[in-house]
Amino acid sequence: MGRRVVKSLEELKELCQHEPVINIYEQEEFFWVELKAERGTYLKKVLKALSFEKALNLMEEWGFPRRILKNLQNTEKTEELKMVLKAKDGALLTGPAGTGKTHAACYAVAKNLMRREINCACYISAVDIFDYTEMKVARERVHDSKVILLDDVNAFMTDTQKNFVKEIIYHCYNQEKVLLLTSNLTRNDLFRVLTDEPILSRLSTIKHIKFKGKDR
Repeated sequence: MGRRVVKSLEELKELCQHEPVINIYEQEEFFWVELKAERGTYLKKVLKALSFEKALNLMEEWGFPRRILKNLQNTEKTEELKMVLKAKDGALLTGPAGTGKTHAACYAVAKNLMRREINCACYISAVDIFDYTEMKVARERVHDSKVILLDDVNAFMTDTQKNFVKEIIYHCYNQEKVLLLTSNLTRNDLFRVLTDEPILSRLSTIKHIKFKGKDR
């Protein structure tokens, strides 16, 4: 019984059909599996996978854009999306506007939530941070999250916005958090905008995924 997350009681029963199970107790968020031992019994905790709807509700509470979330269940399984799902340590998503970068990043967060691989994530729009108060709120959310989606890093950011973007990148690197960064710029143009050698080195450690095609 290596897995610790299941979608249903039936899946759990199939998973532990060869184990010395005495009983299974279902709770709201998990199962207790009572197993026979040489001396008495012992319990193992098996988490329930979150529903897609529950994952989306959590993401909305955490500030992810509603316009993306309401269409997330109809996500097209593109090659780019598959690469984002495999990028467990983070990814740099580049490509023209409307090619699905933010959509793919949000979908990956939802799937990780459903599998209980993460318990908190946050969404930060690089172009929506304008003053100290907004930065303070965003900074708290970033520090409390395991996965950060830093969206729409572009050439028109102010120096304050650029510095805040760099702060987030440093934080994710130093604290070993998952960073999903989207930009309409090419990788080289993005590096020219950030113009900070240590930052470029840190971004080079995460997978670069190029999005192509027409505006969706």
